[in-house]
Amino acid sequence: MQNKIFAALTLTKCLQRTTSTIVISTRTAVNLSYKVLGANTADPEKTPIMLIHGLFGNKRIWHSMGKVMKNTMKRLVITVDLRNHGVSPHTKSHTYEKMVGDIQRLYKKLSINEAYLVGYCMGGMTAMVMALLAPEQVAGLIVVEVSPASTSPIFESHYYEVMKAMKAVEFKSPKNVRKARKQAKEQLQNLIKDDHVMTAILSNIKIKKDNTIGWTCNLDVLLKHFKYMTVFPASLKGKKYRGPTLFIGGQISDFIPPDDLTKIRMYFPQAIVHYVAKTGHFIHVDDPKSFMELVMKFVKQSSSSQLNGMDSLCYAVKKILKFRLKPLTSHMVKRGAVNLAYKVHGKQPSDGIPVIILHGLLGSKRNWESMSKKIASELNKSVVAVDIRNHGESPHVGSHTYPELAEDVVQLLRTLSVSKADLIGHSMGGRTGMVVALTEPTKVSHLVVVDISPVSTAGILNDFFPKLIDIMKSSDIESQPNITAAKNIAKEKIYASGLVPPNAPIHFILMNIGTRPDKKIGWNCNLDVLKQHFENIATFPSEMAGKSFDGPTLFVGGEESNYIPREDLPGIKNFFPKADLKYVPKAGHNVHAEDPNTFFKLVQEFLTRR
Repeated sequence: MQNKIFAALTLTKCLQRTTSTIVISTRTAVNLSYKVLGANTADPEKTPIMLIHGLFGNKRIWHSMGKVMKNTMKRLVITVDLRNHGVSPHTKSHTYEKMVGDIQRLYKKLSINEAYLVGYCMGGMTAMVMALLAPEQVAGLIVVEVSPASTSPIFESHYYEVMKAMKAVEFKSPKNVRKARKQAKEQLQNLIKDDHVMTAILSNIKIKKDNTIGWTCNLDVLLKHFKYMTVFPASLKGKKYRGPTLFIGGQISDFIPPDDLTKIRMYFPQAIVHYVAKTGHFIHVDDPKSFMELVMKFVKQSSSSQLNGMDSLCYAVKKILKFRLKPLTSHMVKRGAVNLAYKVHGKQPSDGIPVIILHGLLGSKRNWESMSKKIASELNKSVVAVDIRNHGESPHVGSHTYPELAEDVVQLLRTLSVSKADLIGHSMGGRTGMVVALTEPTKVSHLVVVDISPVSTAGILNDFFPKLIDIMKSSDIESQPNITAAKNIAKEKIYASGLVPPNAPIHFILMNIGTRPDKKIGWNCNLDVLKQHFENIATFPSEMAGKSFDGPTLFVGGEESNYIPREDLPGIKNFFPKADLKYVPKAGHNVHAEDPNTFFKLVQEFLTRR
């Protein structure tokens, strides 16, 4: 009886999910201008991909990207002009619900049941709304540089001023489109400093249907509806799209703040966020290779993964009901890993077994620059120095636990197409390396742990770093005119606190001062989150109890440091049976910096030992 009740309840839930699609009225829908790529070469069994542009965009901007996708993935790729853009109809309305209705009409015209949606900015908002209102029509969702949880101040204020300036442009009888664009550029260049924005805007100048040259986007309607465009529709609160979802953000852009992830998952429970290093709002232009690789990997993995548990039963029910549901990607929902910023020294990581270097608390990959180069040169190995999450150029997120840091490293190995690596980790980075070795032992060839123990925590760690973080937060560096002045202020504040002796080396701390993504001077490490999660940083995770790594392991301590007490060795060997423990004479906690030659010799001997 219980099985029958369970089956009935399951069927009810599946029916609720299959009938959750809300078909927008097509009475007010328009026929979008579109381009189909790969009509003669695409595999008819494969789900197509639809590319949806952003504000001021059009289908031509995504044409080159679409061609690469159709050639490499053998899928139909459809690019569109949204209403009030390109050569699609101009209407009096511009809401996300109506744009979804336009796309549904195009689905019907092309006999499409579902597609992978790739939406950029305004197009990303449209794609999200469609996924929430018509989930059965979305095989997978890729949202680029926009969030349902917040609005970028740049988008909210600057873009409105840009549209007003566009409307004020005077076209003085240009003879051709090129001259019209030149005239517009001259009138807009004082306001628009970003070359990518300027290029996108000028692409809207064409010969119109009345044979005049001017803007092809409907500026009057876009201005009228601009406030609506900047905010995710409140009517969608409580709705969810449970399919595979990838958000792609630019690392130096503020359009998808890391803190938004919790709210993003209220709408899209399976969402992961990937930040592309050193890119801004125009990711697909700044780094088209990385962007393309992310899209292709996502589509491939979400197409090939298998459903399990409740979703398998629902899938079977839907097959009976002649509905289609794309499977969820297993590794996409595993953890909230971030994509770490890194620098490669020497040969490529895929050439042999690379060395991954993981810095300590308040450090960065720059702290290990000299040692990374030396290891790469002397040992002829690829060395990859990383910024751990909430440090340096890596994403700032709201959480900081060792299992999460370890998964970030594992994701980096995937990104580098590396199956196994040597790990060298200092302090916090050493504990991260230990957790990687204990949870993913097949991915670690050699493990070097520098001045940190899995058994005990030095009292100075609990006392020193929380106070230091408070001092750093209280330093008035944001108001300084340049980075040098900011470093001087921070140095004075730290020395005046008495926390460190006068003239003690604090260079590694001051290296955290730089220009942030918002273009302001500040700390590049996420001080608030590091302070909030300090207890997690200061203790080795209890869930590692009972695990062991049987590979070669070297612990290197400073003789004058108390971070690895000699009496910890038996406990260390419970985790790492093959561990050796070496101390560097006259060195403190920063062993690699205080005696780099001795440290290198120990690492060299360990990594080359047979």
